[in-house]
Amino acid sequence: MLSCHHKIVLVKLIKERRQHVFGPIFKIVPGIKHNEVNIETICTGSLYYYPIAPTPKKFSNMDLNDLFIGGGDIDDLINRLEEENEHVPKVVTMEHRT
Repeated sequence: MLSCHHKIVLVKLIKERRQHVFGPIFKIVPGIKHNEVNIETICTGSLYYYPIAPTPKKFSNMDLNDLFIGGGDIDDLINRLEEENEHVPKVVTMEHRT
């Protein structure tokens, strides 16, 4: 599953780069690369969207079809994900002491 942070980054990139006609998104220019969403990966492959395809399980709390066909408000989705991200426990690492 992707973290809330990665989902927020993805949705913001979609919002910035989308080309749409009367709501539905038909193109994202330039394409979104994996390492733009998750900077910890070295993968530079592009993400693809296939209309009416099932939403990948990694996006458990968002419907990408709803986002792309214009049924959902992108700003509302970003706000919901940011709110959810605030409640996710932060990982704390302990410094190794000698």
